Amino acid sequence: MQIAFILDLDGVLFDSHPVHRIAWRELLREAGKEVFDAELDFIMDGATRDVTLRHFLGPLSPEQIAHYSATTQRA
Repeated sequence: MQIAFILDLDGVLFDSHPVHRIAWRELLREAGKEVFDAELDFIMDGATRDVTLRHFLGPLSPEQIAHYSATTQRA
């Protein structure tokens, strides 16, 4: 019996970066922050959701982080 694994490091079989850029741009726009593609490179470097939200929106309370996190999970 042969066993095989397919591992997709983002960009090998499917590049999800464009979808992530669109989703983050929409979320940030709804929060009142317009961003450019170059600014979104920060996200593509592996920043966590909390770090990304604070990077673009400034200091946030735990409640605000939870609100925006719930919003991103619905997408």
